[in-house]
Amino acid sequence: MFQVGFKLAGAVLIFFACGAAGWQKGEQLTRRVRILEDMIIVLNHLHDSLRFEIGSTYEILQKASQNLLLRELRLPFGGLSDGPSLRADLSRVLEELHERYKVLIHEHEFQYFVSCLSGLTNLPAEQEEKLLEYSASQLSLLVRNAREECDQQKKLYRVMGFSFGGMAALLLL
Repeated sequence: MFQVGFKLAGAVLIFFACGAAGWQKGEQLTRRVRILEDMIIVLNHLHDSLRFEIGSTYEILQKASQNLLLRELRLPFGGLSDGPSLRADLSRVLEELHERYKVLIHEHEFQYFVSCLSGLTNLPAEQEEKLLEYSASQLSLLVRNAREECDQQKKLYRVMGFSFGGMAALLLL
């Protein structure tokens, strides 16, 4: 009697554990879309700041780090230093961002963001604005594709998780 009860409890736990794994994988896809949307918000904010505010690139990055309300992306621009070491500091910060989000964001998606921010310290203001506009438009296309992919694959991962859990639970019984 106890043996059947334990098998049933184990089957239920396996079913829900596999379902939760599929659900979690689907949520990773949703996070990817949110991070890409946050990247666009950052680029648009930097573009507007360069166009309408007076200040150095350092000051603009500091304001972006402090004032933007982003859903997923965390900008560690607070540790930047002004002056000649800004480029090296920015490269270090972008590497930290890449390490933090490389599981969620594809390499080519992140490269638009990184190449744009890396160019901020090298170019004149007009070219920086054009670079920010171009990168934001390219990321917008990637967001649209990621959203479509997310909608399709999120359902697939969830169904597969619960289906695999059901099959494993049946095998256990």
